[in-house]
Amino acid sequence: MEALAAPARETAHSAPHAPEAGWIRRVLGPVYVTGIFWYRFHSWGVRFLRPWGIYLLMPLFVGFFFLALRNIRAAIAANLVPILGPCGWLERQIRMFRTLWIFSWCLTERYERLNTDRKFQMAGDGMEHWQALLASGRGFIVTTAHIGNWEMGSMF
Repeated sequence: MEALAAPARETAHSAPHAPEAGWIRRVLGPVYVTGIFWYRFHSWGVRFLRPWGIYLLMPLFVGFFFLALRNIRAAIAANLVPILGPCGWLERQIRMFRTLWIFSWCLTERYERLNTDRKFQMAGDGMEHWQALLASGRGFIVTTAHIGNWEMGSMF
């Protein structure tokens, strides 16, 4: 019966969604590649670096985490297959890198808004709908990505 079974395909349900807690993670603790140290270091860098410094360092850090987060890369790729369809090896690498790149900029912009007084601009599509909602005087719920710049909605 096993010989007749279809070959196993990696899907969002079978992909590893978190790094294994091996010995290196126990030794490094918060400095491990998924530890809190890196979020705090990122926040610190955004607070003290000039914008040009952030632009120079971002490719290095994204490249480092792209290589270090093997299991998370696999989960990202598996989650993108139902949305973007199957792809070859090179396109898969591009998809994974692009997702980590966008995520890193999302966090950077969030830290900029929360930790600095830098000027920024926002733009939104369908602002007439937003204005009508605000003018209605009724309550509403804003639904966004769970880690995106959700707090920006109040700044509009």
